[in-house]
Amino acid sequence: MIATLESYLNQSEKSAIAYQLLGEAYLKIGLLNQAKTAYEQVILLSDGKASSIRATTQEGLGLIAQSQGDQETALQLDQKARKNYKILENQTKIQLIEHRIQELTNKVK
Repeated sequence: MIATLESYLNQSEKSAIAYQLLGEAYLKIGLLNQAKTAYEQVILLSDGKASSIRATTQEGLGLIAQSQGDQETALQLDQKARKNYKILENQTKIQLIEHRIQELTNKVK
């Protein structure tokens, strides 16, 4: 899947969705730096409006920051993701992200 997405992105117009899928694929196999780079492209390509792809990307970047020991950045990214999930009225994701925010808040204190 990674090779297919990389090939697509090399041959086609840049796509936030393709970069998001690539970031998720890298994250699943533990390639955090590559996942972060792909996710950063999503943020650059998205128009700043709330969307599920933007929220999911912020959440993914938060997971990367947390796994790299940067709890404060992880907290900030998760709060941005929560804001987008609230705009999108995605109650399931709001509950999940609020649980992570609470855990991170306790670690940052």
